[in-house]
Amino acid sequence: MRFHIDCALLAANNDWAEHLIKSSEPCERLRLQVLPLPDSSLEHSYLFLQRQVSVLQRYDACLLPISTANLVWVRRALSACAGQLKVPVIGLTHQLKAAALSDLYALGLSDYLRAPLCLQDLRARIYKIRLPTMQLVQEVGAGTLQYGSAYDYARTPQPRVQALGEHHGRPEDSSLDAYAQSVAYRYATEHASFKEAKGQVVARFERAYLCAVLDRHRGNIAQSARFAQKHRRAFWGLMRKHQIDADKFRSGGASLPSILNGTEP
Repeated sequence: MRFHIDCALLAANNDWAEHLIKSSEPCERLRLQVLPLPDSSLEHSYLFLQRQVSVLQRYDACLLPISTANLVWVRRALSACAGQLKVPVIGLTHQLKAAALSDLYALGLSDYLRAPLCLQDLRARIYKIRLPTMQLVQEVGAGTLQYGSAYDYARTPQPRVQALGEHHGRPEDSSLDAYAQSVAYRYATEHASFKEAKGQVVARFERAYLCAVLDRHRGNIAQSARFAQKHRRAFWGLMRKHQIDADKFRSGGASLPSILNGTEP
């Protein structure tokens, strides 16, 4: 079963946006369409997202470039349309620290990925966000299946089969299931063996979890091990396995994303 994802690229410079799309490696079933942003220097330009709520509903997600240059504008724009946007906003970030990202999450940012843009990564993140809200809807009187959003289904009820990832667990469980399905699909289509795929996923999870816990406890290994419910010696062993230096989390000089991606100073 195939379907396309339509993602709006919100950009103030149309030439830059077109170059970004052309220079990115093509991604199957993902269509990126440029939606021009107004000049941020114009008065009330930050109300653009709020005024375009109905237009953005046509897309499955929207990608918003965010850097230190337009960070204030993005904060104001997300704050102005809080609770009104039905489409997830994903940030394409450049040199943003963890504190700024945390602030943007509180204002409504759904997810982020770091520049340079990888369309495969963008598609996986949209799957992660949207899959729990997607319903497999069976057309009345037809033997085929089509995808529709949970929002549309609620407005126009119709017969359906069980949704992907639908179960009676906690809400966050469905998001985790959706992410697991998107990652598994990616490795399967790349012809990776089960053992190889599992090893890579587990290793990346271990490193990301350890870094997140250490970041939360500012590099304190004892507190981090206690929080993770691991013996301190076992926790230290995992840190050595993944070559994680606790001092980087104590100094506060590097952001968590930069440490995870190996781009810290």
